[in-house]
Amino acid sequence: MSRALPVAGPWKRGRSFTRVESEGAKFTYLAGTGGVYSYQKDPGEALFNVLLSVENVVAGSSWRLERVSDGSAIASGVAAASSLSISVPYAGSNFTVRLKLRQGTTAPKQLPFEAITTITPSGGSIFAAQQPDPFA
Repeated sequence: MSRALPVAGPWKRGRSFTRVESEGAKFTYLAGTGGVYSYQKDPGEALFNVLLSVENVVAGSSWRLERVSDGSAIASGVAAASSLSISVPYAGSNFTVRLKLRQGTTAPKQLPFEAITTITPSGGSIFAAQQPDPFA
């Protein structure tokens, strides 16, 4: 994204400087060119979102999607139907995620289920093989 802004200051023509906004966005100015700047994303900032599709989920199951590398949560919720489409931020390199499913509050109760998959630029998919809890 480029936009011309007036830049005031005693800078020499062709010299650039970087200003960091409060949200962490970085803008680079090139003095003497009318203040043209470019927007630079942080290394971990998402380039775009991809979809992770999960099939064969027991409706009413609680789910949590997290990064395998550090355990940080990406998304969580409760399945309203037998399939999920989860929007996952993609930052430019493939990474591994863990999906945790649990249906233990209402009948039919299920054993906890975990699956690991790799998120790529085209997204990812998981087939959930939840099993009934024989002791519930």
